Amino acid sequence: MINRTTISAIRVAAAALLLGMLVQTAQANRRHFTYTYESPVLPSGSREIEIWNTLRTDKGAFFRGLDHRMELEWGLGAGLQSSLYFNLSSESAADGLGGIASESEYSFSNEWKWSLTNPVADALGSALYAEWTVEHDATELEGKVILDKQVGNLLFAANGTFEHEFPALGNETNNTAEATLGIAYLIDEFSVGIEARHHTRTIGEESYSGLFVGPSLSFSGKNWWAAASVMPQIGIGANKNNTNENLELLEHEKLEVRFLLSFEL
Repeated sequence: MINRTTISAIRVAAAALLLGMLVQTAQANRRHFTYTYESPVLPSGSREIEIWNTLRTDKGAFFRGLDHRMELEWGLGAGLQSSLYFNLSSESAADGLGGIASESEYSFSNEWKWSLTNPVADALGSALYAEWTVEHDATELEGKVILDKQVGNLLFAANGTFEHEFPALGNETNNTAEATLGIAYLIDEFSVGIEARHHTRTIGEESYSGLFVGPSLSFSGKNWWAAASVMPQIGIGANKNNTNENLELLEHEKLEVRFLLSFEL
């Protein structure tokens, strides 16, 4: 026969388990990296606002790119999550005449993410991701495979991404392939890690590849989280911009810095 002490112990254990599940749910969509996605999604009915800011700078001469994204995410249940983005990008570069030329553009995106397995409970976390973007002169389709695993305080994540652009006029091929890898050590609300990104853009018959590696940090509060990465380009061989640096500086920059900030609604 079960005595009252045993029943009380069971109740305390059940309450602790429930609290842990609630805390895990509240942090389910927290990101520890800014380029590498993880498999968890928001629970059904939950919503978040996510703000992205990316600085891309230095192509051997003056260059500055600023990319901003405002994202509304919501959990749909059954492992599904969707979101809408408003994207704004601007670039400024030396024009060769002692001045600076600038241009900007905006677009809209819709994301769908399907979480298949959990990085803690299962042998390997996994998710599939699809996104389509409408620009003023093109439409883009992107697919991503997401893998991750948490072992104790260590988190490993890897993504494979392919994107194809459909121009409004002409038939020039414009494809992007990307592989990212992130490793982080989790310390309560903090995480510190390193992230690597290999990005290749193919325009017509030409391909341009850049490898970026740098530190990443994240912090989470009660109803919000933030993550940041500093990603310098690492030389990987001959370039196409006629300099002595082993960097690709036509379609990539020497440095990328990204900051993400998210709030629950």
